[in-house]
Amino acid sequence: SGGVVVGRVLAVDRGHVLLDIAAPGAAALSRAVASSAAAFGVHLRPKDVGHLSLACGREPSEREFIRRIHDEALQAAAVADCHWELVVAEVVRRSDVEALRQTGQAHVFRDVLRVPL
Repeated sequence: SGGVVVGRVLAVDRGHVLLDIAAPGAAALSRAVASSAAAFGVHLRPKDVGHLSLACGREPSEREFIRRIHDEALQAAAVADCHWELVVAEVVRRSDVEALRQTGQAHVFRDVLRVPL
């Protein structure tokens, strides 16, 4: 099946909050795009699409707060009716949790490709 199956929101010990998903069609497309790009000397890192990262480098109380917000939103929304896209993005500027907390500076990405799923 090529659809997206949404599971639970997980707060893990290494500082991450993840949304557990399965998207085999998106994963297969990601691998095919990476393989085709390699022929042109472009390196893409395809993902297995087993989760979406919602936060990283967070303290336990922050992780639980973020997990709870997203868990409540998932329960309230018709997630199956959402539109999903495969996004190939380039990192333009990296940040870290400290810069995010102090100045609000987050990573900056530039979309290279968006494909509706």
